[in-house]
Amino acid sequence: MNNRIKCPLQLARTRQGEIVLHTDTEFQYAFTFGSLHRLLTAEQFHLLHNSALSVDLGKLSTQTGQQTSETTPPTALIFTLFGSLTRSELLELKNLLGKAALLVTTLARAYHHVN
Repeated sequence: MNNRIKCPLQLARTRQGEIVLHTDTEFQYAFTFGSLHRLLTAEQFHLLHNSALSVDLGKLSTQTGQQTSETTPPTALIFTLFGSLTRSELLELKNLLGKAALLVTTLARAYHHVN
């Protein structure tokens, strides 16, 4: 019996982005948000997820997501990767990553347990 997943699985989708699991060789997650597209391992996904969730929306300007002197280092990582984000774009990014986080964790643990 072959229990391999034959086609990509969409784990989460928002208006500007999506996260898709590819099982060609290793589990890789295709992360797309706006014009950014990256293939991530589960560990890289979790680093991105933790960085995005650590951004304090209360410390951001309501006009743009530009850095202030009060922003934390993970915030700088997010802005370096995505450029300037509006508050609504940052909320959407957090929503996209949050929707997929439990699935990525569960699938990664199952994959490592089997292999």
